Amino acid sequence: MKGMKFLKLKKIFAICIVVLLSTSMVIGCAKTEEITENDVAIVNGARISLDDFNNNLALVVIDYEKEFGENVLEKDDGTGKTLLESVKEQILDKLVMDEILLQEAAKNEITASDEKIEEAFTAFSEFKENDEQFKKSLDEHGVSDEFIKKQIEQDYIMEQYMMFFIEKATVTEEEARKFYDDNPEYFNTEEVKASHILINDEELANEIRARIEKGEDFKELAMQYSEDPGSKELGGDLGFFGRGRMIPEFEEAAFALEIGEVSEPISSMFGYHIILLEDRIAEIVEFDEVKESILAHLKRLSFQSHTEELKINAEITLNESI
Repeated sequence: MKGMKFLKLKKIFAICIVVLLSTSMVIGCAKTEEITENDVAIVNGARISLDDFNNNLALVVIDYEKEFGENVLEKDDGTGKTLLESVKEQILDKLVMDEILLQEAAKNEITASDEKIEEAFTAFSEFKENDEQFKKSLDEHGVSDEFIKKQIEQDYIMEQYMMFFIEKATVTEEEARKFYDDNPEYFNTEEVKASHILINDEELANEIRARIEKGEDFKELAMQYSEDPGSKELGGDLGFFGRGRMIPEFEEAAFALEIGEVSEPISSMFGYHIILLEDRIAEIVEFDEVKESILAHLKRLSFQSHTEELKINAEITLNESI
């Protein structure tokens, strides 16, 4: 669902390795480095520049505005902060973690080949040339090809370091079986098929809900009023999705509906959602079918624990004015 994904970025310059999404800013300061106005942080003596921070922020702003329209980052994120404030915190956290991982990769002599970098950069360049608005946005925000190429190189090195660590990690079948037994909800592949109408104004959302109750066609109203550009032209159709794919408020409401039932307007950071549940499928997956996936998942979790430990032990100084 295009209008529901938080921090969804183009793959070629992904904002964060997936296993790091939940890490928090833990700061270990054995000594204090002098930080300047041109730095956002110092990590184990290495400076992270304000330019890098601003370029990363620009990529997120471009993506958000393309998906949700201008001024979306001024909205409340549900915690009392604006989305922009939350995004800035996450970018700073991401840059600190990136620097730590790049330092660890360097210790293990992990590098990116010129061939890999050029291959990915060529793909990015072709994408940019075929999307005039994206190209214009990059130019307006001052995001250079040199910066993108550096991001590609760093992303590749971090991915290689993660693979290097995971390949050495050991997880037993007994541990995998315990995870399977302790987490049955992960192996119930229940999915629902839903459509929604996204409205920013609560009063209008209630009016549309009332019109649906009186018999007006849900999909026609979605095409006329919905403010989700990803599903509007499809009559609000989101297709099938499982748990963990949508924001919590939306997921909870969708999975609680009966087939054919329409929800009251559900509030989220994006506005008010009127949800129609159209179908539901469910299946229990046996252990043998998912054993290898569980083993891989547990290895990734071990990498996440490793990164958290690295962060706790790192010497980090932040620019508090960012």
